[in-house]
Amino acid sequence: MIKDKTVENFGNTCESPVQGVADDETRLFSLHDRSGKEFEVAVKDVGFLEEIFSKLQTEDKEGIKAPKGLLEIIEAYRNYRTGIPGKKPHLLVTGGFVRDILSGKAPNDVDLATDLLTEESYALLKEKLGEAKKIGVHGEASEVVRVNFKNGEEYEISTFKSPSDSKGSYVKSPSTDSGARDLTVNAIFYNPMTGHIIDYAGGMEDIKNRRLRFTGSAEARINEDPLRMLRYVRFLIKTGFSADPEHGKVIREKAGLLQRVAKERLKAEMDKILALASSRVFLEKLDEYGLLQALMPEIRSLKDCEQGPPYHLEGDVFKHTLMVSDELPDSAGSRLKWAVIFHDIAKPGTREEKIKEDLRKVSFIGHDKLGAKMAEEVMDRLGFSKKESSAIGWIIENHQSIFQNTTRRLADSPDKEKAFKKAVRYFIDLVYELGGQDIFLKPQDPREAQDFENRRKYVLGVIDDLVALAIADTKGKDSGSAEGQDDAEIIARLYREARKEIEDILNAKKVNVDSLVTGKLIMEGFNIKPGPQVGKIQKLIKKTIKEEGLNYNNEEEALNYIKYVMEQIKLKL
Repeated sequence: MIKDKTVENFGNTCESPVQGVADDETRLFSLHDRSGKEFEVAVKDVGFLEEIFSKLQTEDKEGIKAPKGLLEIIEAYRNYRTGIPGKKPHLLVTGGFVRDILSGKAPNDVDLATDLLTEESYALLKEKLGEAKKIGVHGEASEVVRVNFKNGEEYEISTFKSPSDSKGSYVKSPSTDSGARDLTVNAIFYNPMTGHIIDYAGGMEDIKNRRLRFTGSAEARINEDPLRMLRYVRFLIKTGFSADPEHGKVIREKAGLLQRVAKERLKAEMDKILALASSRVFLEKLDEYGLLQALMPEIRSLKDCEQGPPYHLEGDVFKHTLMVSDELPDSAGSRLKWAVIFHDIAKPGTREEKIKEDLRKVSFIGHDKLGAKMAEEVMDRLGFSKKESSAIGWIIENHQSIFQNTTRRLADSPDKEKAFKKAVRYFIDLVYELGGQDIFLKPQDPREAQDFENRRKYVLGVIDDLVALAIADTKGKDSGSAEGQDDAEIIARLYREARKEIEDILNAKKVNVDSLVTGKLIMEGFNIKPGPQVGKIQKLIKKTIKEEGLNYNNEEEALNYIKYVMEQIKLKL
């Protein structure tokens, strides 16, 4: 790094050109702010946007074109006149964009900052961007202008702010804006007008050293917004950088401040972490920094719940939960990951230990039912939607019954073929339970078709997650035998067979057999008059139909089947 003690006034303008800087060089300037305080700024020439994007290659080795909408925004600010002779507005690209290009990655998010007030930026963009689909002002204090282009590009432009700004009184200085950002690697600016990267916080050096630090004081940044502790964990995982030990210590001391954060913000940030990491990494990282105890003490307490024979020799429930996470498929989404995290939440409250015939047995009877209730209470506290909470609760409630209705049914039954069919039927019954009796019947009104398909896809997705949890649950333990692996393979085979039957039902035009079991048909067939007996026979016929699981493509076949069932019932009456 070249150290240059030139003092210039771009601490507040970031507009002065840097002379004689090679592409692979960084210059360090010592500057003074308006109060006279000295600070340093690192500046590096990386070229203009078109050049930057052209160097980023796709899989087929072709360069990437700079986004058209972004170039239009830059041009709009370049040509804007402020009314003050010789002064133009500043527009800087911030955050992840700069971090990514310095790390040699294609940038995903592009956010911008300016010295113009929100209303000035809004007026400028409304005037200049004829191709924009939508331009609006967003944020709790209306501090962000969001631009949506017809080609799908979306950008946010905010006004420079101060780190001590708790009431939205923004100041027009990139240096103070840099200090207001959470992490040094996110506090680097790129000036698209000059092609320079400008770093007030030491972020370039931290990227070089693969180190993650808060800007300025970790304590001050966390006090401003405690959610930054979760963001710190997320960026540790995202970047693979090493943590600053002192900052980690501050996070552990301040973990309790997360109680001040709106639950919706907490949930959104945790989901972002789970989108990057497994449930294991999520739990271990939160626990390492004291955040698990602050957010989910019920899960942290699983460390204190010892398991034991005959099924769990691996240690405490927390360790088992981590092992289950390891067995999830790579495609696991957040719903399944959360289900793993919560699936044994009730084990501490249901633990029983007995000695029978000199053998120790530890059990957790009813932990699935109680666990569903406990998990939903925690999810409500953490800002989960009712739909997501209900789905995860249903998965937890059923994660034990899946064993009783599959592997144990096959093990206990002398008629393996019949037991296999019933086990397959169990999965189909789950579809009806979760989706309703009409889940396989397409609506007559085409306007309802899309909602119906979405509902069906959702139901099958939840059941897929239930099965994935059950398989991971039985593999993620040490029982001293190969039983867990065997059970996992049996469940997988049964569900594959059930899925085939489900797809056959979905792809065929089926008759709603239940709807044909009318009172009139029963009275004529049994030669009886209206009364309670009609309803009892009707329920019996429908039960038999459901147990048999047969489907018909036309009403004639379905009616013949119903009449056959009626004859069988007559013989038993």
